[in-house]
Amino acid sequence: SNATIHIVDTVLLPKAPVVDPNARKVIGVYLEEASKALAAQLHVRPDRALVITNLTGTNARDAGLRQYDVITHIEGNPATNAQLTKAKNTAGIGGSIQLTVRRAGKKIQLEVPVIAGKH
Repeated sequence: SNATIHIVDTVLLPKAPVVDPNARKVIGVYLEEASKALAAQLHVRPDRALVITNLTGTNARDAGLRQYDVITHIEGNPATNAQLTKAKNTAGIGGSIQLTVRRAGKKIQLEVPVIAGKH
C-alpha cells in the first residue's frame, strides 16, 4: 500500500546528505608555499609549489596524499593557491581534481575528491 511505501521511504532508506551548494570546497589538506631551498631542490619556483603541512580529511589520505608531499601541478597547471581554488570551484563538491605531487624524489599523479568543508 502507499502507507507501507511511505514508511519504507522515510524510515528505512538512508537519506542522501544535503549539500549546501555554497559550502566551502576543500580537499582535506593544509598547504603552504614551498621554501626557496625546497623549490630550488625540486627545480620549481617557490610560488609554484605547495607543501602539504597537515591532512585534515580522510578523503585526502584515502586519495593517497601524505603530509609533506609537494604539489607541483594542479590539473596540469603550476601549483598555486589561486589554481587550487579554481580547480576546486570547477570540480565542485563531489567532483575531483588531478594533482601531481613529489614524494621522496618520485612524481606521483593523484585524483583527489572535493568535499564540503566544515564551517
